[in-house]
Amino acid sequence: MPVIKPIAGHTSVRGVSDYLQKDGRALAVDLYNLSWDEERDAELDPDLKQDVDWAAEMDLTRIANGNDTPWRGKRARTYMHFIVSPDPKDKVTLPQLRELTRAWVRENWDDYECAAVFHDDNANEVMHAHVVVNNTNLATGNRFQNPDPRKMQASIQRLAEERGLSFFVGVSDEEKRRSAAKGRAAPKTRQVVYVRRAEREIAGKGGYSWVADIRNRVTIAKRAAETPGEYLQILGLMGVDVSEASRKGGRSDWLYSMAEDPSKRIRGENLGLAYGRKAVEGALKGSTAIDPGQIAAIAAKAVEVKDYAQLENMATALELCSRYGIRCMADFGSRIAAMERRGDDRAASELRHAEETTEELRLLPAKAAKARPRTAMAQYAWQRQRADASARAGEQAARLRQIQQEQQRSDRDRRAR
Repeated sequence: MPVIKPIAGHTSVRGVSDYLQKDGRALAVDLYNLSWDEERDAELDPDLKQDVDWAAEMDLTRIANGNDTPWRGKRARTYMHFIVSPDPKDKVTLPQLRELTRAWVRENWDDYECAAVFHDDNANEVMHAHVVVNNTNLATGNRFQNPDPRKMQASIQRLAEERGLSFFVGVSDEEKRRSAAKGRAAPKTRQVVYVRRAEREIAGKGGYSWVADIRNRVTIAKRAAETPGEYLQILGLMGVDVSEASRKGGRSDWLYSMAEDPSKRIRGENLGLAYGRKAVEGALKGSTAIDPGQIAAIAAKAVEVKDYAQLENMATALELCSRYGIRCMADFGSRIAAMERRGDDRAASELRHAEETTEELRLLPAKAAKARPRTAMAQYAWQRQRADASARAGEQAARLRQIQQEQQRSDRDRRAR
């Protein structure tokens, strides 16, 4: 399960910023409601984000709103520092953690300046995020109140559940009954992929398991589709029918069945949390590098000739591409090298096998295509946005220098008195 650890800050944000980014150990930095915003500026050149001094901007906002001063005789709480730690068993990748963190920030701190810095420099090299939240509400100008730790934890657990990750439910029996009535009851299993003993025994003997077959087809459709409609269409082409499952235990789910033998059917969450309706709908973001039509055609042909080995290889390859953020063939080299540096020979071997399958079936392009505006007007707007973002960063830096100079003069005058 993911864990949120809160730490209160009472000084300039500069100290925590330098600590989190020293020696280039930050794997990535995401910014929200600053002169760069991950959603507003998604189409800009990402190199521009490197010019943003987010610590300076947070300090400036706080000072400008008078939220640096003591409150009722106590030091001002200038920022909150949250450590978001996913369950190590999930082996969450950087793209997965960034998406989960973004959802958590937007849900809880959408009116605040935030910076999310990503590390894997703990003892077990497990991905985790450091989220720094400035103390000033941008909508009201007021400083934040004490955040409710239970709300913070409940939010990250629910968001993890929606993404098919491990999560923790700590509720009373009465709350469970109320949740069940609303379709939010606890799932049967909390394992991301749930393989029964019978299925493991069949696999050990090299036999065919229709449960594993459905899981592979669902994995392929989930990784190729961008919308629920596409998802159901691809499954249909692969010979899987999908219907509404009964609300067993109060939970909404899909029922998957083989079109050629409807008696072979299973609920999504009985394949594992990642295969339940809620997790699938939360994961349907697709990849612009993957052509759903091509994926469906290859998978449908494999189903037609009953090439279950190819289906399994294809499902495994697409799952690994999603887990490691691989969007083109060129990405495999760096991911494999990273696993070898960590001494994770198993992961490196899995990636090499996925690379072979992906290349053989031509699932990904050789190199990632960099998005560019399609029209002359869009090109002009894009260039203006680049210039505006750079100008905003320069103005923020100049204003900060002015404030720092004024503070230094004030300190000198105070010492002189």
